[in-house]
Amino acid sequence: MNLSIKSLLMKDIFIYYQIILIFYIVEIVSFTFLYAIWPYDVFWLNAFIRGFLSIFFSIIARKIIFKNSKNFYTKFFFLVLLSPIASSTILKIFIGLFDQVEIWILKIIGDMIISIISFLILKNK
Repeated sequence: MNLSIKSLLMKDIFIYYQIILIFYIVEIVSFTFLYAIWPYDVFWLNAFIRGFLSIFFSIIARKIIFKNSKNFYTKFFFLVLLSPIASSTILKIFIGLFDQVEIWILKIIGDMIISIISFLILKNK
């Protein structure tokens, strides 16, 4: 990878995370609020919130970052289906492994792992 491609990729990652930060703040606040009310099934609660917000994110991200990606919506649809499940699975695993850590911290770590993987898949032409 030459320097200009790397700098473009880094620029896109920076923009991606600026946009995602807005959506993620809404997700974390929603998750924290709804978890306090309904702590019965963290997997489905997280999956629903993440899936719902992912749809709105895709519209904005496609226009700004992924305009040259082939089959964006096909890849994104696949990721929208798998990302909430993968994120929720990682959260559940982390809860079992790190029971002394706050759940919202574990959620953020798991979501970041899935987010980086998703970005790389979407950016692939």
